[in-house]
Amino acid sequence: MKLLKSFAVLLLASLTIFLIAGCQKDEVKPITEDSKATNITASNTNENGLQKEADNSSDEREKKQEVQTSKSTTNESSNKKEEKTNSQNVSKTNKDSNMNSSKTTTEKKPKSAERKQASIENKTKETKKETRKQTKKQTSQPKETAKQQNNHPKKAATPLSSVQISIEGDKKTGTILSQTKVVINNGDTMLTATRKILKEKGIPISVTGSGATAYVQGIANLFEFDLGPMSGWTVKKNGVLLNRSAGVVTVKNGDRIEWIYTTDYSKK
Repeated sequence: MKLLKSFAVLLLASLTIFLIAGCQKDEVKPITEDSKATNITASNTNENGLQKEADNSSDEREKKQEVQTSKSTTNESSNKKEEKTNSQNVSKTNKDSNMNSSKTTTEKKPKSAERKQASIENKTKETKKETRKQTKKQTSQPKETAKQQNNHPKKAATPLSSVQISIEGDKKTGTILSQTKVVINNGDTMLTATRKILKEKGIPISVTGSGATAYVQGIANLFEFDLGPMSGWTVKKNGVLLNRSAGVVTVKNGDRIEWIYTTDYSKK
């Protein structure tokens, strides 16, 4: 019960406080005519100021636009003028360059032609001079040679040295090479002269060794020992039988060489 009483007291106190606060808020001040007038004038002044500012800003914008348009027009006109002047200058320069190039070409052509003609004339003159010199030399040379021939008698041609070579086989084979003239050189031996003529005639020869050891085994496919143990080739120089190799015996002009196949070396 005590709790209920205390709760009721608190509710009443809170209600009273709420009512007192609501009454204070509901108090309304009286609106006077002076306050209304001041408010109206203030609003009018604000509106007029805003309108003036708006008008001024619009005028300024229009002026700026006009200035910008005038500037743009002047810039466009100046650009067009500059373009015209530039195009005119370019055309003039092109015309001048074309005129200059044509003049230079016309000037160069005759000069080059003149130079070519001059060079051709010089060449022709030089060729004429050379031909004249050559003809003079040709005409003068035969006279000099004739004089020289008259002053200097002809030298007699020296006769070539030669030897006579003959080759006799056995009785069945007979003469392999009849006496034949063979041209020799200084220092030739009996063997070199024999090889020279056999090579010309196409007759084979078989030789072993060289120089002092040179030995003829066969001529015209007729070899030693073909007709017995004492058979083979012998050689004579001017009718004298050699006792050494034909590879070291030199020959001179007019010598006679004889190759003879024998069946017995002991018989001379």
